[in-house]
Amino acid sequence: MRKGRLAVNKVWGLGERICKEDINRRWMLFRYLVESVMAYGVEIWGWEEKKELEKIMLDYARWIFKLDFCTPRYIVTRELGIDKLKIRWGLRARRYEEKIKEMEESRW
Repeated sequence: MRKGRLAVNKVWGLGERICKEDINRRWMLFRYLVESVMAYGVEIWGWEEKKELEKIMLDYARWIFKLDFCTPRYIVTRELGIDKLKIRWGLRARRYEEKIKEMEESRW
């Protein structure tokens, strides 16, 4: 979780310098650079909800859309159509489990 927060801070600074007004590019930076750091090892712990990581994502969304921090998180997710990370990561963990089950027994 600490690494996720550090990645957000770095990407935020990068976004401020390179693409200050381009929301799509800033969101793409988050998805590729921050979410990948936060999702490391999700195949192992993917069925658990990590509220701190969800909070990091929603805080970043508030930053790029210049929303007040008193804006409730559920409004941010509904208006922007953002799925919870738990859903995406759960699907990723499920695909990993299916891949493991499909492996040959002789492999083990």
